[in-house]
Amino acid sequence: MRKKIKEDKFPPEIWEQILKNVPIKSIARFRCVSKSWSIMLTDLNFLEMNYELFKKEGKINLNHNLKTMVCNDDSFYSLEFEPCGRNLTRVIEMNHTFTVMEHATRLMGSSKGLICIAEINTGDVYLWNPNTRQFNYKEGCLQPNEPNEDCNWSYLFFGFGYNATKRDFRLVKIYSTDEAQYQSHVYVYGLRRNSWRNIDYFRMPYIVTRHGGTLVNDALHWPASRVTDLKGCVNLVIAYNIYNGKEFKEIKLPDLESENWYVVSVGVLNGLLTVFFGDQKDNTKLEAWIMLDYGLKESWRNLFKIKTSISPGWARMVPLYFMSNGTEILLCDRSGFYLYDSKDQDEPLQKCVLHDLPEGTYQSITYLDTDVSPHGII
Repeated sequence: MRKKIKEDKFPPEIWEQILKNVPIKSIARFRCVSKSWSIMLTDLNFLEMNYELFKKEGKINLNHNLKTMVCNDDSFYSLEFEPCGRNLTRVIEMNHTFTVMEHATRLMGSSKGLICIAEINTGDVYLWNPNTRQFNYKEGCLQPNEPNEDCNWSYLFFGFGYNATKRDFRLVKIYSTDEAQYQSHVYVYGLRRNSWRNIDYFRMPYIVTRHGGTLVNDALHWPASRVTDLKGCVNLVIAYNIYNGKEFKEIKLPDLESENWYVVSVGVLNGLLTVFFGDQKDNTKLEAWIMLDYGLKESWRNLFKIKTSISPGWARMVPLYFMSNGTEILLCDRSGFYLYDSKDQDEPLQKCVLHDLPEGTYQSITYLDTDVSPHGII
């Protein structure tokens, strides 16, 4: 009979080396071994090492670990698409023990398997892991720092990500106006340090008038225009690097055939920056481009160019992920979900009917299915 190996026979670092080779889906079952294992196996740094190891060895498919979170008023739903077929979809209402107000909830973003949720009226911010149902929150932290200038701040946008060097989650808040002043104010909040700081105006010479905050390559991205462009044409994608946190930079965009193009929205597919372009003179046209090598203009590849009879809200249209058959892409806007099918020449964009999802106005983001604990992080 084999002797049972006691945990204290080996130092913690040996167990860590052994357990980081355990497949992601199997980690949860080891958390009940002991309190020390539970702490280690929900630690962000450990789970990140585990994930990167399997990703590097090609043993993980990013899409298979992605889920879609949908917020409808004060309810949350997880969409789980089966490996084959567009109609085999499960809509699961997610139980949560925190309280949010109807019509006042905002999905700020997701990072490392944690979703950042804000209660706009109270300013409360929640960090939630839908997989483990754990959450942590900061009371009223969203409220301060509204610019005091005599200006009508027409737009308010957010972004959310993780700074590994500081071991802190960052929340970015952008106020913009496209009126006479043409300016933006940016504030960055560190959840661990529990404080806001202002980014110098001269480092943010852009106007943000469309939703974004897309996290790719440790940077948050938004469609934007320059403050000097009085026409306000949204013809840029700007990026804020969470690591250095000093300034915004412009992403070099592909050369498009049309002279009437503008940036509709920014998203991410398979971890790659994806940008949707529209046509100012024809609102039925939509182009999608994906950047294969971040920061390299020559790496842009066209995903599709369509002219569709469906007229969804382009300004809120974002990609969620590639379906497993490789020919379909799941998209969403505030009114619902769509599938782009490259094989359908007549109408490549089709509305998805999700019977178990109540009608309403949707916010949707993708998140990684992990066991990262929100406790001890903020």
